[in-house]
Amino acid sequence: MKTANITESPVDFSALLAEAEAGEPVLILRQGQPVARLVAEPARSAPFDLGALRDFVQAGPCHASPTVAEMRENNLL
Repeated sequence: MKTANITESPVDFSALLAEAEAGEPVLILRQGQPVARLVAEPARSAPFDLGALRDFVQAGPCHASPTVAEMRENNLL
């Protein structure tokens, strides 16, 4: 793991960010003591497919239990 001591010399944060993005964590030190760790943000997952959800809901039957139907009739929901 790379280290960067912020009190000894000017720090090139762009270079540190590039290393973190490449998967190499960077330990940030102040006067030789660790104070932070710079790591890459986890990759985002693919966006949710709303079209697939719509197709799934439209394809399947919707059955409400008698209890729910009764609660709706009695304005309890």
